[in-house]
Amino acid sequence: MIFETSGSTGQPKRIEHISALLRREAAFFLELLGRPVRVVRYVPKHHLYGYIFTVLLPELAGVPVEDARTFEEGYRAVKLHPGDLLIATPHQWQFLVDRGTVFPAGITGVTSAAACPVALFQTLRAQMRVLEVYGSTETSGVGYRFDPEEPYHLLPWLEAGDQGLEQNDHLRWTGPGTFFVEGRKDGAVEISGIKVYPGEVERRLRQLPGVQDCAVRAMTPEEGRRLKACVVCGREEQPAVLREIERTFRGPERLASVVFVAGVPRSPEGKPVDWAAFPCTGEANARQERPGERFWHGRIDR
Repeated sequence: MIFETSGSTGQPKRIEHISALLRREAAFFLELLGRPVRVVRYVPKHHLYGYIFTVLLPELAGVPVEDARTFEEGYRAVKLHPGDLLIATPHQWQFLVDRGTVFPAGITGVTSAAACPVALFQTLRAQMRVLEVYGSTETSGVGYRFDPEEPYHLLPWLEAGDQGLEQNDHLRWTGPGTFFVEGRKDGAVEISGIKVYPGEVERRLRQLPGVQDCAVRAMTPEEGRRLKACVVCGREEQPAVLREIERTFRGPERLASVVFVAGVPRSPEGKPVDWAAFPCTGEANARQERPGERFWHGRIDR
């Protein structure tokens, strides 16, 4: 079977998986969690996480699936019942918590596709049993845990230290079958023949005065051959932030496009997604991107 990565760390890739191995994974998690009464899905079933937990697992368990998504990728108001198994991402779990969703006793939640913030994990644990699954489209499931303070447990057919498991993150092994995720690997890109690390540039950009949040990527071939950034800061702070960026990042690390945004663009799963590099000259100017959200664009490399 072929699944496509989200593109959160670069260009989307097509990854092939063996169907029998995915069924083995679904069977393992079914045994770990127990047979639910119903699966309620907030994730798309054509993504690997959704396919394992909302197609294969309920098929093996012989239980129905309630689709909580709308065609527009919003969420329907689904009445939850004891025995339900809820499948969502951290971004979706936060949405459910923020809107005051009542979780009845006796339900179980699964979170994956992005790191679950500890505070959110603890909020959910106070209301239900929560399983966090670590993995990626490239690796499928790698580990799981029920407590954000505890290490992940390696899936039983995998071996600790296998470099193939560390496609996107650095793992710190605490035993033959347990590990913590220590952070993403910063994939180098080549600019003017020199290796540059967008993740490191992003880390330093976050430290500049006035920057609330940001994301850094290599431009697409159509956009150019350098780095671009989207930055969250107050509008009155933008001129000073632009000057600080120009002063701080030089040579191959220079940010050829800086886009000021209301929030870093993210997918429904909560992962950063690409944004367009908008050329403009002079001072940053306003552009309406969508109702209720303002984007301001400034170009450094003129």
